[in-house]
Amino acid sequence: MNLVKSFAFFLAIFLGCGGGVIKTGGIGLVTVLVIDPQSAWFAAGSQERRGLQLAEWDENGALIPFQAKSAKFQSVRAKIADSRRMVPLASNGQIHLIQSLHIVRSFPLDSSFIVTAIGMQEDLVAIGGRDKQSDYPKIALFQISTGMELKSLPSPDYIRGVSIHSLVFRENLLLVSSLMSVDVWSVKDSKRVGRVTTDVGFEDIVFEADDTIIAGQINGAILKCRLGEEKCRAFIQTEQPVSALAIAGERLFSGGEGEDINVWNLKTGAPIAKLKTGQLGTETLIVSVNTGRLVAGHTWGRVTVWDSLALKAIK
Repeated sequence: MNLVKSFAFFLAIFLGCGGGVIKTGGIGLVTVLVIDPQSAWFAAGSQERRGLQLAEWDENGALIPFQAKSAKFQSVRAKIADSRRMVPLASNGQIHLIQSLHIVRSFPLDSSFIVTAIGMQEDLVAIGGRDKQSDYPKIALFQISTGMELKSLPSPDYIRGVSIHSLVFRENLLLVSSLMSVDVWSVKDSKRVGRVTTDVGFEDIVFEADDTIIAGQINGAILKCRLGEEKCRAFIQTEQPVSALAIAGERLFSGGEGEDINVWNLKTGAPIAKLKTGQLGTETLIVSVNTGRLVAGHTWGRVTVWDSLALKAIK
C-alpha cells in the first residue's frame, strides 16, 4: 500500500495535479517571483537546463508565456512587488527589465560579474553576486529611469568565494544576505549601518519592522534579529530547512523542503496552520499587501496561489 501511495503522489506531482497548481514551463526551482500589489497579476521564473523560463499570469489567471529563448536568462533569486509589473533578469553581462513580456531597459555589467540575486524598489535596482576575477561578493546599484550605475557598495570584509544570496529593500535600507551574515546598508550614503551573524547559513530574510528582520536557516531555525545587535535570537524551530519567508499582517509564512507552507503567529511564534501544497518543496514566497494573495514558488517549475487571510488555495 505504501508503494501505491508513493507512486500516486509522485504521479500527481509530475502531472501538476491538485488545486491551484500552476506550471511555469520550467523544470527546476522557482526562484523569481514578481507580483503587482494592486491586482492578481504575477510573473514567475524557474530554473531549467538551459537557463531560466519566465511566464506571466494576467488578472484572470490566464497564462501569458514569454516567447524569448529561456537560455538567454540566468537563474537568479528575486522576489519583488512592483505595480509597473517590471521583472528584472540577468543575461549575458546585462540586467534586463521585462515589462509586458518585452525588454524595456537594460543595464550593462562588468564581464566578470556573476549575478546571483536582484532586488528592486521604485527607481533602484540592486544586483548582487560575485566577481569572477577576485572571487569576492559584489553589489551594484542602478537607476531605472536613466539606466546608469549609481554606485557599488564596498565589501572589504566579506568572505572570498561567497555569493550574495538575497537582496531586500525597505525604504532607504538594503538588506544583503550572504552565507552566515546579513548586512544592512544605507542606500543614501553607501554605508553599512548594521550586521547580524550566525554560525549556520541564512536562506531567506524579511523585514518585520524598521529595526527587526526575520531570517530562515538551513537547520530549520527561524530567527529574529535586531539591527543594532550582532546576534539573532531563536524564534521558531522547524523540522526542515527554511528557504522561504513572507509576512502578511500578523502572520508569518515559511516554506522549505517539505510539502507544507507553515503559518505562524508573527508576534508569539505559535503555529496557526499548514497549507498543503502537494509539492516537494517551497523555494520562494511573496505576499501582495493590498490583495492579500500569497504566491509560492516550488520545485519542478510549479507555483501555488493562496488567500493569506482565509488560508485557502486560489484556483
